[in-house]
Amino acid sequence: MESNTNFDQVNPAPSIARPAFLIVLCILTFIGSSYGVYSGISGYFTADFRARVMSETQNKMDEQMSNTAQPEMLKNFMGSMFSNMSADNIRKSSLINLIANLLTLGGAVLMWGFRKSGYYLYIAGTIIWIIIPLIFFGGGLLGGISSGLYALVGIAFIIMYGVNVKYMVK
Repeated sequence: MESNTNFDQVNPAPSIARPAFLIVLCILTFIGSSYGVYSGISGYFTADFRARVMSETQNKMDEQMSNTAQPEMLKNFMGSMFSNMSADNIRKSSLINLIANLLTLGGAVLMWGFRKSGYYLYIAGTIIWIIIPLIFFGGGLLGGISSGLYALVGIAFIIMYGVNVKYMVK
């Protein structure tokens, strides 16, 4: 017995071709956010080791700086950088970074499927990504530089994805 059901009419494929620019943006996000997820997981589970390495590095740098004349600004910068690198802060930062990268990755997956909600999910992940350094490193030089770099990349991607929102129909 032969069926007369035409499956193309039951589940029609999207009539919109995926723009090349959206493909490139999504692939870059898949790669970057997947690496961020991996880094968040590994950072969480290796926080004690990383904190110990940072402490040893701080001790060596303090010793070297005490033997030479260094500008006070450099000493303050290095001190503030290392003071926030406790195992607990590394775990918290890694966990929040993991969440931000999962949001941006999920947003890219949704945008790949032409869903506008992915764009807003991506924005939420990017906002978290920008705020993390300010929370853990404070509003000082290190927090400002880190947050600024994240903002530069994140906002550029938000704008580029924004150009493609018109193709997202769901």
